[in-house]
Amino acid sequence: MSWQQSFNKINQSIITMAKSKNGLVIASIVCFCEPIFLPLFPEIVLAPVIFARREDKFKIYFLALLMTLLGALTGYMLGYSLGKALLSYYDLTWIEQAKFYLSKYGLILPLLASVFPLPLKFVTLTCGFTHFNLLILLISVFIGRAFRFSLLLLVPKKKNKSLHQNEKFKTKIINQSCE
Repeated sequence: MSWQQSFNKINQSIITMAKSKNGLVIASIVCFCEPIFLPLFPEIVLAPVIFARREDKFKIYFLALLMTLLGALTGYMLGYSLGKALLSYYDLTWIEQAKFYLSKYGLILPLLASVFPLPLKFVTLTCGFTHFNLLILLISVFIGRAFRFSLLLLVPKKKNKSLHQNEKFKTKIINQSCE
């Protein structure tokens, strides 16, 4: 099986999931787990769900945002309560560095991790380890993810006809050149 066939099979599975009645639940679970431990960008699941259910796009947007905030809160609490115990076996000098950078850059680091494709889980857990201000973390995650998820709402509902016609034209030219 070629990589293109594998990609098409995965793509079709994601589209089928997005259209199913469990698509919204799966997207919510992914948005909740990503700030804690999941090594997956939530947009991979969230985008197809929004595209499959355009009439509910704002509901999905706010649910994804809420679940991300709850996940960030859970990640923070895990770092806060279990961090020292779990890391007692490791070198903890990095926590002092993290405290320094979080105190120096405050809102900026969690905001960057929320907007850019950086692992948010490391930031939420580290903020918990270092007892960083929870309110600042949640505000920055809210702002960053609200921006990032809102980009999914900007995708037009229908295909651009001129682009689609252009693709047909390209296909026709390619087919004629192969003859």
